Amino acid sequence: MTSARTPLVWILLSLTIIPVLNCVPGDTPGDIPPTDEQEPNGSLDNATPVQWDSLGRALLRGRISVGPQVDEADYFALGPLQAGDRLVLEVRTQQTDLDTILGVFDADGKLFALNRADPARPGSLDPSIDQIVRHDSEVYYAVITRAAFSPRVEGDYEIDVRVVGGQAVPVAQGQTVLLDFGAARINIPGVGPVRIDAFD
Repeated sequence: MTSARTPLVWILLSLTIIPVLNCVPGDTPGDIPPTDEQEPNGSLDNATPVQWDSLGRALLRGRISVGPQVDEADYFALGPLQAGDRLVLEVRTQQTDLDTILGVFDADGKLFALNRADPARPGSLDPSIDQIVRHDSEVYYAVITRAAFSPRVEGDYEIDVRVVGGQAVPVAQGQTVLLDFGAARINIPGVGPVRIDAFD
Protein backbone atom coordinates (compact mmCIF):
# COMPACT_ATOMS: atom_id res chain seq x y z
CA MET A 1 0.00 0.00 0.00
CA THR A 2 1.36 3.42 -0.93
CA SER A 3 0.77 6.79 0.71
CA ALA A 4 -1.39 9.50 -0.81
CA ARG A 5 1.75 11.45 -1.69
CA THR A 6 3.32 8.61 -3.70
CA PRO A 7 3.82 9.57 -7.39
CA LEU A 8 0.61 8.76 -9.23
CA VAL A 9 1.96 7.59 -12.58
CA TRP A 10 1.36 3.92 -11.74
CA ILE A 11 -2.26 4.69 -10.88
CA LEU A 12 -2.82 6.20 -14.31
CA LEU A 13 -1.09 3.30 -16.05
CA SER A 14 -3.02 0.68 -14.10
CA LEU A 15 -6.44 2.25 -14.63
CA THR A 16 -6.40 2.79 -18.38
CA ILE A 17 -9.25 0.28 -18.78
CA ILE A 18 -11.66 2.55 -16.93
CA PRO A 19 -13.36 5.19 -19.14
CA VAL A 20 -14.84 8.44 -17.95
CA LEU A 21 -18.08 8.82 -19.85
CA ASN A 22 -20.11 11.88 -20.85
CA CYS A 23 -17.01 13.78 -21.93
CA VAL A 24 -18.05 16.80 -23.97
CA PRO A 25 -15.12 18.69 -25.48
CA GLY A 26 -15.40 22.43 -25.95
CA ASP A 27 -13.51 24.97 -28.01
CA THR A 28 -11.07 27.24 -26.23
CA PRO A 29 -10.47 30.67 -27.81
CA GLY A 30 -6.90 31.56 -28.70
CA ASP A 31 -6.76 34.63 -26.43
CA ILE A 32 -6.14 32.68 -23.19
CA PRO A 33 -2.65 33.13 -21.71
CA PRO A 34 -1.03 29.66 -21.77
CA THR A 35 0.39 27.88 -18.75
CA ASP A 36 3.59 26.17 -19.90
CA GLU A 37 4.81 23.28 -17.77
CA GLN A 38 7.66 24.22 -15.44
CA GLU A 39 10.17 21.41 -14.96
CA PRO A 40 10.41 19.60 -12.69
CA ASN A 41 6.67 18.99 -12.42
CA GLY A 42 6.56 15.23 -11.93
CA SER A 43 4.74 15.08 -8.58
CA LEU A 44 2.00 16.74 -6.54
CA ASP A 45 4.58 18.73 -4.59
CA ASN A 46 6.05 20.50 -7.64
CA ALA A 47 3.00 20.68 -9.90
CA THR A 48 2.94 23.67 -12.25
CA PRO A 49 0.43 26.32 -11.02
CA VAL A 50 -2.27 27.03 -13.59
CA GLN A 51 -3.02 30.54 -14.82
CA TRP A 52 -6.77 31.20 -15.29
CA ASP A 53 -8.50 33.96 -17.20
CA SER A 54 -11.47 35.93 -15.85
CA LEU A 55 -13.95 33.46 -17.38
CA GLY A 56 -12.54 30.38 -15.66
CA ARG A 57 -10.55 29.11 -18.65
CA ALA A 58 -6.96 27.94 -18.95
CA LEU A 59 -4.62 26.51 -21.58
CA LEU A 60 -1.96 24.04 -20.42
CA ARG A 61 1.04 23.17 -22.59
CA GLY A 62 3.86 20.68 -22.25
CA ARG A 63 5.74 17.72 -23.67
CA ILE A 64 5.71 14.04 -22.78
CA SER A 65 9.13 12.36 -22.91
CA VAL A 66 9.75 8.61 -22.95
CA GLY A 67 12.09 7.45 -20.20
CA PRO A 68 14.30 4.33 -20.09
CA GLN A 69 12.08 2.72 -17.42
CA VAL A 70 9.18 5.01 -16.52
CA ASP A 71 7.73 7.68 -18.79
CA GLU A 72 7.36 11.28 -17.74
CA ALA A 73 4.13 12.48 -16.15
CA ASP A 74 3.27 16.18 -16.00
CA TYR A 75 1.36 17.57 -13.01
CA PHE A 76 -0.61 20.84 -13.04
CA ALA A 77 -2.13 22.46 -9.93
CA LEU A 78 -5.61 23.66 -10.90
CA GLY A 79 -6.19 25.42 -7.57
CA PRO A 80 -9.29 25.16 -5.34
CA LEU A 81 -12.55 23.75 -6.66
CA GLN A 82 -15.91 23.43 -4.92
CA ALA A 83 -18.68 20.87 -5.03
CA GLY A 84 -20.87 21.74 -8.00
CA ASP A 85 -18.04 23.10 -10.17
CA ARG A 86 -18.12 21.58 -13.65
CA LEU A 87 -14.56 20.78 -14.72
CA VAL A 88 -13.89 20.25 -18.42
CA LEU A 89 -10.48 19.28 -19.84
CA GLU A 90 -9.70 18.42 -23.46
CA VAL A 91 -6.29 17.20 -24.65
CA ARG A 92 -4.81 17.95 -28.07
CA THR A 93 -1.61 16.18 -29.12
CA GLN A 94 -0.88 18.25 -32.22
CA GLN A 95 -1.66 15.51 -34.76
CA THR A 96 1.04 13.16 -33.46
CA ASP A 97 0.83 9.47 -32.56
CA LEU A 98 1.21 10.30 -28.87
CA ASP A 99 -1.43 8.32 -26.93
CA THR A 100 -2.05 9.92 -23.55
CA ILE A 101 -4.09 9.30 -20.43
CA LEU A 102 -5.49 12.17 -18.36
CA GLY A 103 -6.34 12.08 -14.67
CA VAL A 104 -7.61 14.51 -12.04
CA PHE A 105 -6.76 14.11 -8.34
CA ASP A 106 -7.78 16.01 -5.21
CA ALA A 107 -5.47 17.47 -2.56
CA ASP A 108 -5.20 14.07 -0.83
CA GLY A 109 -4.07 12.36 -4.03
CA LYS A 110 -7.40 10.58 -4.47
CA LEU A 111 -8.47 9.93 -8.05
CA PHE A 112 -11.47 12.03 -9.13
CA ALA A 113 -11.64 11.40 -12.88
CA LEU A 114 -9.71 9.46 -15.52
CA ASN A 115 -9.91 9.11 -19.28
CA ARG A 116 -7.77 7.60 -22.00
CA ALA A 117 -9.63 8.25 -25.26
CA ASP A 118 -12.71 10.41 -25.77
CA PRO A 119 -15.60 8.23 -27.03
CA ALA A 120 -17.18 11.34 -28.55
CA ARG A 121 -14.26 11.61 -31.02
CA PRO A 122 -13.93 8.28 -32.87
CA GLY A 123 -10.42 7.67 -34.16
CA SER A 124 -8.83 10.19 -31.80
CA LEU A 125 -6.32 9.13 -29.14
CA ASP A 126 -6.81 12.35 -27.18
CA PRO A 127 -8.68 12.09 -23.85
CA SER A 128 -11.12 14.56 -22.35
CA ILE A 129 -12.89 14.85 -19.01
CA ASP A 130 -16.23 16.52 -18.27
CA GLN A 131 -17.23 15.97 -14.65
CA ILE A 132 -18.92 17.82 -11.79
CA VAL A 133 -16.82 18.11 -8.65
CA ARG A 134 -18.30 16.11 -5.76
CA HIS A 135 -16.46 17.70 -2.84
CA ASP A 136 -14.47 20.82 -2.01
CA SER A 137 -10.68 20.58 -2.12
CA GLU A 138 -8.04 23.25 -1.58
CA VAL A 139 -6.43 22.12 -4.83
CA TYR A 140 -7.14 19.71 -7.65
CA TYR A 141 -4.42 18.36 -9.92
CA ALA A 142 -4.48 17.47 -13.61
CA VAL A 143 -1.95 14.76 -14.55
CA ILE A 144 -1.07 13.62 -18.07
CA THR A 145 1.25 10.83 -19.20
CA ARG A 146 1.66 8.30 -22.00
CA ALA A 147 -0.99 5.58 -21.89
CA ALA A 148 0.07 2.06 -20.93
CA PHE A 149 0.73 -0.38 -23.80
CA SER A 150 0.76 2.45 -26.36
CA PRO A 151 3.64 3.12 -28.79
CA ARG A 152 6.66 4.71 -27.12
CA VAL A 153 6.16 8.08 -28.76
CA GLU A 154 7.18 11.49 -27.47
CA GLY A 155 5.26 14.63 -28.31
CA ASP A 156 3.81 18.00 -27.38
CA TYR A 157 0.31 18.48 -26.04
CA GLU A 158 -2.16 21.19 -25.10
CA ILE A 159 -5.02 20.89 -22.60
CA ASP A 160 -8.01 23.21 -22.81
CA VAL A 161 -9.55 23.65 -19.36
CA ARG A 162 -12.66 25.44 -18.18
CA VAL A 163 -14.63 25.57 -14.94
CA VAL A 164 -18.32 26.48 -14.64
CA GLY A 165 -19.69 26.80 -11.11
CA GLY A 166 -23.16 26.34 -9.65
CA GLN A 167 -24.00 22.89 -11.02
CA ALA A 168 -26.03 20.27 -9.17
CA VAL A 169 -23.84 17.63 -7.53
CA PRO A 170 -24.70 14.18 -8.98
CA VAL A 171 -26.08 11.53 -6.66
CA ALA A 172 -23.55 8.77 -5.98
CA GLN A 173 -24.12 5.62 -8.05
CA GLY A 174 -22.63 2.14 -7.90
CA GLN A 175 -19.99 0.99 -10.36
CA THR A 176 -18.87 -2.32 -11.77
CA VAL A 177 -15.09 -2.70 -11.70
CA LEU A 178 -13.12 -5.44 -13.48
CA LEU A 179 -10.38 -6.92 -11.29
CA ASP A 180 -7.48 -9.14 -12.30
CA PHE A 181 -7.13 -11.68 -9.51
CA GLY A 182 -3.65 -12.80 -10.56
CA ALA A 183 -0.48 -11.66 -8.83
CA ALA A 184 1.56 -8.82 -10.32
CA ARG A 185 4.86 -7.01 -9.89
CA ILE A 186 5.01 -3.27 -10.55
CA ASN A 187 7.76 -0.68 -10.25
CA ILE A 188 6.68 2.54 -8.50
CA PRO A 189 8.97 5.54 -9.06
CA GLY A 190 10.62 6.58 -5.81
CA VAL A 191 9.50 3.38 -4.11
CA GLY A 192 10.88 0.53 -6.20
CA PRO A 193 9.49 -2.89 -7.12
CA VAL A 194 6.26 -3.86 -5.37
CA ARG A 195 4.68 -7.29 -5.59
CA ILE A 196 0.91 -7.51 -5.33
CA ASP A 197 -0.22 -10.97 -4.28
CA ALA A 198 -3.16 -12.70 -5.91
CA PHE A 199 -6.60 -12.20 -4.37
CA ASP A 200 -7.85 -15.24 -2.47
